Amino acid sequence: MTLFLTLLSGIAWTIVYIELIRNGIKHKTYAMPLFALSLNFAWEVIYSINDLVINSNSIGVQGLVNLIWACFDLIIVYTYFKYGKKYFPENAKKYFIPFSILVFITGFAIQLAFYFSFDPIPAAQYSAFMQNVAMSILFLTMLFQRHNTRGQTLLMAYSKWIGTLAPALLMGLLQEINVYVLICGFLCSIFDILYIIFLKKRKSTENKLTKNGGVSMKRICIIFDHPYTGDACFNEPHNRSFSAALLLRAKEKYEQNGYIVDVIDLHKDGFDPVMHKEDLIAWRKKEVNHPLIKNYQERIMIAEELLFIFPIWWEAMPAMMKGFFDKVIAKGIIYEEVNGKKLFKNNLVNLKKVKMVTVMATPHLIYKFMFGNPITKIAFRGTFRKMGFHKLKWLNYSALHKLSVSDREKLLDAFSHKIEK
Repeated sequence: MTLFLTLLSGIAWTIVYIELIRNGIKHKTYAMPLFALSLNFAWEVIYSINDLVINSNSIGVQGLVNLIWACFDLIIVYTYFKYGKKYFPENAKKYFIPFSILVFITGFAIQLAFYFSFDPIPAAQYSAFMQNVAMSILFLTMLFQRHNTRGQTLLMAYSKWIGTLAPALLMGLLQEINVYVLICGFLCSIFDILYIIFLKKRKSTENKLTKNGGVSMKRICIIFDHPYTGDACFNEPHNRSFSAALLLRAKEKYEQNGYIVDVIDLHKDGFDPVMHKEDLIAWRKKEVNHPLIKNYQERIMIAEELLFIFPIWWEAMPAMMKGFFDKVIAKGIIYEEVNGKKLFKNNLVNLKKVKMVTVMATPHLIYKFMFGNPITKIAFRGTFRKMGFHKLKWLNYSALHKLSVSDREKLLDAFSHKIEK
């Protein structure tokens, strides 16, 4: 049984490494979360050196296996530095290299702390199970944060679960009763099983997309603008936004009705709304000079519906949303100018509906009749109607500061019924 579980774990983890490398290169991404990668790489390097150099008199198969795994990890590190920058927030990309190096240094520091605090065998054992718990949590987190399953496969997910479960049973139960190993193994299994379940669901959704020619008949992209981000959807002082609460209700409603919901949170992404000189030059050349703008354009071009959610400030949209209209809805990409005609040629071939939800302090009737409803003129008449769209819907919520919490909750409940119609 000892030999069987050892071989099972070794084979399973080798499959994990091969899958991470193969799919990382195939999909031009990195497939292992950064902190997990730093801990894993440090572990392989340290215990390869320990087994093959420091304690070379007791060389075993595991030392050679660790060396092979360290080489695999090195390739995964390469994919991280090659493709990882695009996942960084725009306003932090300049820190990508120093931050990443700091994380790898941290990984080595933590592993060396185990190595110098215990004898080599328990140090390897305790640190390996600690990092596997972190890895299981981080893989699930990465799946939630990304908009796709690139770099992640069910074969890898099952292999990771088995590769961790086998040594947990061996070292925590069969060889001796080790409570630390059992607890870590149990936690790994919980998060690994959750990862498999959610990865299956996401893969199923993506397969449906593929069968429909890459475009789901029920896909919505929500563009959200509020400084507190979409996380401010709960009634917490100084970090609450009715716009964010509307976003949460809309997301829940569309998901309940079978939609694939893609949320663009402009502030969370660190989107730069300013049209700089180089941006305008690219716009005039019908080019894209920024990966985040390209990413946004790709996401709205496969959507069947667009939903804009934002507050009204000084009777118009906030700067980030205006910047989205200026920089993302770009000539030559989202629309084409047609000589001699007022209307534009629309390149959003999958788009069927455009909706806008706003929040303002100004009473609705005053905004509509005294100010002339400027937001619909900007977003609908001045933008989407020019591209030939007529299925446009606007929901507005005004003077909310005068309402009680229970009254706002009633508005949210009513909104859940209105938004999808």
